[in-house]
Amino acid sequence: MINDILNISGKTALVTGSTQGIGRSIAEKLCRHGSHVFVNSRENNEVIKCIDELRNAGCSVDGLSGDGTIEEFVVESVKKICNERSKIDILVNNIGAYEQLEIEDISLDHWHQYIDANLTSAFLWIREVVPYMKKNGGGKIINIASIAGIIGRERNAHYNAAKGGLIAFSKGLSKDLGPFNIRINIVAPGLILTQTVQKIANGNKIFLNSNLEKTPLQRLGTPDDVANAVLFFASDLSDFITGQVLIIDGGFSST
Repeated sequence: MINDILNISGKTALVTGSTQGIGRSIAEKLCRHGSHVFVNSRENNEVIKCIDELRNAGCSVDGLSGDGTIEEFVVESVKKICNERSKIDILVNNIGAYEQLEIEDISLDHWHQYIDANLTSAFLWIREVVPYMKKNGGGKIINIASIAGIIGRERNAHYNAAKGGLIAFSKGLSKDLGPFNIRINIVAPGLILTQTVQKIANGNKIFLNSNLEKTPLQRLGTPDDVANAVLFFASDLSDFITGQVLIIDGGFSST
């Protein structure tokens, strides 16, 4: 019954950066509601492990091993999917990088690395996928940003800039691609308890407690919280929504 309402069963989805954390939860959520999902990571062993685990859980899934910030890999990957499946219905841009740094500690190379991971990668995947979506009469694109791109976070100048750019990029494209029945929306999580955040929190309890104190719902988000928002945007329930930012932060940014 729920799958009938969502209507993503049988669709082809691509989730970048998706063998662990938020991306993994998104991939699994889309799989469990009937989509055939392509997962992606730079690490081939991680892709193989993820595929095996999801298939053992009854999911329909394939994988792409490679760096989603490299143009040649993106071009060939999209061709591969469309040759095999003839279309991509859902694209989720989840590749990203996060690290706290003071502005004087951010080298130019580091700046470019963060812009590439959090913004340029989305540009590349969207550019290659859009012609196929146009040909097939539409599609759904969901970009994973962050509340850092809206409110800014301390010691995160490079990350704030990249995620803020992703939001502006997505909003502009929603106007360009709306006439082609392609919807682009943004999910902006707050602090989500991933492996990366866990490492930061283990070494900095003040960071963790400060975030909890400012969160009305009094807990950190989970990868599944983000995956639920992506499922909504990927489904028919969001058909008259494009260019919007859905904040998933337990109320943190409202305080």
